[in-house]
Amino acid sequence: MTLINTTLNGVATRRGGRLEIPLDAGFASMAQLGLLLGMADPETRQLPTDLQGLKDAARRMDGLLEDCLDGLRGIGAVLGAARTEGLTENSLGGIGRLIENVAALAQAVSEGSGQLTRDPRFSEVLK
Repeated sequence: MTLINTTLNGVATRRGGRLEIPLDAGFASMAQLGLLLGMADPETRQLPTDLQGLKDAARRMDGLLEDCLDGLRGIGAVLGAARTEGLTENSLGGIGRLIENVAALAQAVSEGSGQLTRDPRFSEVLK
């Protein structure tokens, strides 16, 4: 589990001003990080966390993007090994929706990462 320090108040920050991000909950992680990224100050563009929190958020975003890419690779491997004569139109439609959903999550992670890098302190994270 990752706990990111934040000035946000609410159900998501019950742990003494820290945003709790479970290691094994991809969609929940994205929702928690989305909450943090959505609260950037419009004037300063700073996110409501400290420098360590920015590092943790960046690491989590990278991990989520890798998970999405691994998922797409896995779907491709299954399709490459599958016998297509047994697949129905509904089966192919389901596979298509799965690919679309994983790609949409990857797009959301990419956009979140872009928002994270707009924080003026982000260059400090890379050091």
